[in-house]
Amino acid sequence: MIDNHLDLSKLTEAEKAELIKYHVDALRRLRASMLRSDWHAAFEAALRISTDKYGEAIRLIVEEELGIEPPRADFIVLLHDPEVRMEEAIFTHFKSVNILEYKNPNDDLNESVLWKAIGYAGLYISNRNVTGDDVTITIFRARRNEEFFSRLSMRGQLQEMEVPGVYRVVGVTEIEARIVITDDLKGEQYAAYRALSDKPSLEDLKALVRVAERDETKRAYVRTIFNHTAKKHPELIEEIRREDKTMNEAMLAIFKDEIEQKRTEGRIQMCAEMVEKGLVTIDQAASALNMTVPEFKAAVESVRVIA
Repeated sequence: MIDNHLDLSKLTEAEKAELIKYHVDALRRLRASMLRSDWHAAFEAALRISTDKYGEAIRLIVEEELGIEPPRADFIVLLHDPEVRMEEAIFTHFKSVNILEYKNPNDDLNESVLWKAIGYAGLYISNRNVTGDDVTITIFRARRNEEFFSRLSMRGQLQEMEVPGVYRVVGVTEIEARIVITDDLKGEQYAAYRALSDKPSLEDLKALVRVAERDETKRAYVRTIFNHTAKKHPELIEEIRREDKTMNEAMLAIFKDEIEQKRTEGRIQMCAEMVEKGLVTIDQAASALNMTVPEFKAAVESVRVIA
C-alpha cells in the first residue's frame, strides 16, 4: 500500500509514473469488481445478437477506458475488415472505430450526452493512431427527448434518415454521429433493442424466443435479456408461458443451461455444508460430485462468490 501522505514534491519522474500506474491499476481492479448495470448487460446482449454473424471481422469492446484519468465508453465496435459492410440500418455508417453510448429509458438524452460522446471520440483519437475520419459516434436510447430533438432540428443539426428511428447529427462535429431511438425501429431484427424499453411488447419477446430457437449460439444473449425483463416486467414472462405451450417449451430450452447450473450449484453447496458439519469427508464430497478435491474446493469457492 502506498502512503497517502507521501510528499509528492520529493518524488522523481520515474517514481511519479510508477505511482500513477499503481493507482490506475487499483482503480481498474475496483471498477472490475463492481456489478454492471443490468440495462447495459442486456444492451450488450442485443448488440451481440446483431453482430455475432460478422465473426472476426469486428470486435466488441465493453466499457473501454480512454485515457489515464478515463471516462469509459459504454461500447466500442472495431471493424477490422474494411470489405465487410454491416447490413443493419443502425450499423451501416460504421467505420473502423465506432463508439456507442447507451442510455436506458430512465437516463437523460440531451446536449450533455451528445458532447460527452463527442468527447469520448476525441479522447480515443488523441490516444490512438486514428483520425476523425476513422471514427463514428452512435447514441442509443428507447425514446426521444422531444425538447432536445426540437432544438437540434431548429438549428438544422438533425437529419431524419430513411429508416425510422435513425437520425444523423450534423453541424456539431466533423465526426459521423447518429442517434438511434430503439422504440421506433421496425422489423423483427431489432426486437432485442425494442425489448430494452420500459414497456416492451409481447411480440418482441416472442421474436427473441424464435431467435434462440433458430440459433442456439444466441441463447445466452436472449437469456440475458429475459433475465433483465423478468426483473422489470415479470407479468410479461408469465403471460408468454401461459398463452402458448410451444413458447413455454422454447423458453424452458433457453433457460435449460441456467437451470442445470443452479442445480449443480445447489449440490455443491449441500456437499460443502455436509463437509463443514463433519458429516462427510472432503474426499467423499468430491467423489460424490465426480470431482477431484482441488476441483471441489474451487467449485465451492465459486458458488460462495456467486451467492
